[in-house]
Amino acid sequence: MSKLELTDLVDALKGKSSTSGWDAMVLYDQRKTNELLYQLYVERYNSEVGIIEPASMDMPWGDQGYVEHLYNLKFSAPKLSFEISKPEDSPRARLTLDMIGGMIVSTNKRSGGIRYVSRINTILPVGGPQLWMDQLITKGAVGEGGEVMIDLQNTDNFYANFVVGALAQGAIGMMFKEYFENLSDEQKRFPLGNLTGDLNGILTPVSFEIKTRASVPDALKYSLEYGDGAVMLLITLKDGVNGTTYPSESSTYLIPSDGEGVQYTGTMLLSSKVFM
Repeated sequence: MSKLELTDLVDALKGKSSTSGWDAMVLYDQRKTNELLYQLYVERYNSEVGIIEPASMDMPWGDQGYVEHLYNLKFSAPKLSFEISKPEDSPRARLTLDMIGGMIVSTNKRSGGIRYVSRINTILPVGGPQLWMDQLITKGAVGEGGEVMIDLQNTDNFYANFVVGALAQGAIGMMFKEYFENLSDEQKRFPLGNLTGDLNGILTPVSFEIKTRASVPDALKYSLEYGDGAVMLLITLKDGVNGTTYPSESSTYLIPSDGEGVQYTGTMLLSSKVFM
C-alpha cells in the first residue's frame, strides 16, 4: 500500500481503531530519524565520546601476495532505511555508513618478494563506497532512560558495496564488523529519543514496544519509496493495559505523504478509550 495524502488518510481512519489496541501510537519517519542521527554525529565531534574513529586495516586476498591497504577511512553519520522492516517481526532496519575520506592502496609482490604499489584510490566525500548492516532497534524501560536505541553490538549481515580482488562484499563487511566490535560502548550507541515517564495525568507513559515498517513494502529498488519507512512506538499509558496485537505490513501507513517531502515526518494517535 502506498502512502496516502492527508485527506485520504483521515478518511481511511474514520470509523475504526488504528492503534491496534494500544493507548497511543507514535511514528517518526526516515527523514526525522536520520536528522536525529546527524545531529548526534555533529554533537559528538567535540565531545568525549567522539565520532567513530577512522578505520585502517589490511585485506590480503588470493594466493599471489595481493593486499589492499585501507588507510584512515572516515565514516559519515549513520543513516537508517526500512527496506527490510516488517511490523510483524522484531524491530529491524538497515544502517548505512558512507565512506567519505581515506585511501585504498593496492600492493602486490614481485618474484623476489619485493612489494610494490599497483593502485592508489583516494575516497571522496561524494560517491564513495558504503558499508551497510542490518540493525536491531532496542529500548529501555520508561523511567530508567526509556531510550530508543541503535547499538552496533546488535547488528548482523555486514556488507560493503564494493569488492576487493577475490574478497566478496560479505567478507569485507565481516572485517568491518570486527573493527566495530573494538569501539567503545559509547561510540557504538546512538539514541533516537526516549520516554521519560514524567507525570502527566492519564497521558503518563508506563511502557512501550517498538516496531518498524516500510512505507511501501513492495517498493522497487532505486525508486523514491525504496527504504522509506518509520519507527513505531506502541505505548501503554497510566492505568492502561498493554495491547496484544501489532500493525501488519498491509495495514494503513499512518504518516501522510506530502509532495515536497518536507511537511509530515511523524504521526501521533491516541486511542478513543483514553478520551473516554
